[in-house]
Amino acid sequence: MKKLLLLLLAVLLPLVVLLTTIQLIVNNDGFFAQQYIINEVPAATQIELSELLRITDEIQAYLFGRRPDFLIEGVVNGVQRQVFNAREIAHMKDVQLLFAKGVRLRNLSAVIVILLLLWLWLKDRAAFYRALWVSAVVFFAAAVLGSLLLYLDFNRYFVLFHEIFFDNDLWILDPQTSILIRMVPLNFFMQTVKQLGILTALQMLLLGILGYGGQALAGRRKAGS
Repeated sequence: MKKLLLLLLAVLLPLVVLLTTIQLIVNNDGFFAQQYIINEVPAATQIELSELLRITDEIQAYLFGRRPDFLIEGVVNGVQRQVFNAREIAHMKDVQLLFAKGVRLRNLSAVIVILLLLWLWLKDRAAFYRALWVSAVVFFAAAVLGSLLLYLDFNRYFVLFHEIFFDNDLWILDPQTSILIRMVPLNFFMQTVKQLGILTALQMLLLGILGYGGQALAGRRKAGS
C-alpha cells in the first residue's frame, strides 16, 4: 500500500508543480514583455508594446475565466479595431477550455498530494522524505527524456501536442492574417517551454534535496538509537 502511495505522489507532485508554474508564467507580464521585444512583435503586429501588454492582460483574464469573451479591442497600426479574427477567437475558446481542465486537474491533484504527504508525515517521516526524493527522481528522468526529444525536433512535438489536445485544426493560423500567431511565434513557445523547464526543475530540485536530506537525517537518528 505504501509503495502505491509513493508511486502516486511521484506522479502527482511534479504534475502539481508543473501546472502551477505554467499558470505563473502565463500571468507573468514581464516574461511577455521580454519575449515581445526579443521577437520584435510590435513591428510584426503594428501594435505598440504598451498596447500589446494591455491586450495580453485581457488574454490572461480570458484564459482564467475573468473575462467572458475574446472580443478584444485594440489599436492596430493606429486604428482602433477588434484585434483577433473569428478563427483566432474559436481557437482561443478551445485553449480556455484546456486551461480550465488544467486548473481543475492541478487543484484536485494538489488536494490529493497534500493529504498523502500529511498522512505520511504523521505516520512515517522516513516515507515522507522518501516520497519527495522519489518524486524528484521521477521528474528529472522524465525531464531529461522530454528535453532530448524537444531539442531534436521541437516543431514535431509542438504539432503533436496540438493534435493530442485539440480535436480540430483551428490552431493552424496564417501569419499573414493572424495577429495572435505574430504575437506568439514558435520562438515564443520554445522560450516558454525552456522557462517552464528551468523553474519546475529548480522547485523539484529543492524538494529532492529536502527529501534526500530528510532521509539521511532519519537514518542517522535511527542508527543512533
